[in-house]
Amino acid sequence: ADLGDQRCKVPILPPEIARDTAYAVGDVVRVRTSGTPVSFALPIVNGGFEADGTGDGAGFTPTGWTKVSGDWDVHDASNGDLSPAVGSFYLEGGNSASGELAQTIDLVASGLEPVQIDADAYRLDVSVSRANSFPDDLGRVIVEALDGAANVLTTIFDTGFEAIMPEDSWVERGISQSQFASGARSLRIRLLHQRVAGSQSNAAFDAVMAIVTKS
Repeated sequence: ADLGDQRCKVPILPPEIARDTAYAVGDVVRVRTSGTPVSFALPIVNGGFEADGTGDGAGFTPTGWTKVSGDWDVHDASNGDLSPAVGSFYLEGGNSASGELAQTIDLVASGLEPVQIDADAYRLDVSVSRANSFPDDLGRVIVEALDGAANVLTTIFDTGFEAIMPEDSWVERGISQSQFASGARSLRIRLLHQRVAGSQSNAAFDAVMAIVTKS
C-alpha cells in the first residue's frame, strides 16, 4: 500500500475538526496547529469617504454605502476646525434628526472559507475614526455578523450613541481579535447619527477598516 491509496485507508486531507459536531471512534479529522498568521483587509468600499469629493443634501449617498435613513454629508478641511482623520474628506451627519448608513461585506466572496469560518479559524479587527465638530450631537458604530440569508447572527461591536470630546479631535473606535459566529457569511457595518442641537448633525466618521487574521 502507498500512503493515501485505497488499500492504505488513511485519508491524507480529512476535514478540519468543527465545533458542535459529534464524532465517533475511528473518525479522522485535522486539527489546526500554530503557524504564521495571515492577515488581509476586507474590501470595504469608500471606507475613507474619498470617492465623491464633498457632497450633501437629501439626494446624496456616499459611494459604496446604502442609505437606510436620514441625510449625510461629506466634508473636507474647509468645513470648519475639524480636519479629516485620513485623506482629504470625512463623513458627517446631515440636516435630518437622525440617519443611518450601512455596508455589507460578503465574507465568502472576500476569500474566507465557510468551513473555516464555522471552525473558528478567523479573527476580526474593525476600526472607525470618530469625532464631533460641535459638542452635542451623537454618533454610533455597529458591526454585525449575518448568516447566508442576511439575518443577524450576532452583534460583534456596538459603541452606543456617544459624543466625542473634546470637539474637533478624532478617536478610534473598534474591536480586536473578535470571533465570527458559526454560520456567518457576511459582515455589516452600520454608521448612525442623532442630531441633538442646531440644524446640522455634527457626528463625524472616517477611516472605516476591517482586517481578518487566519492562524
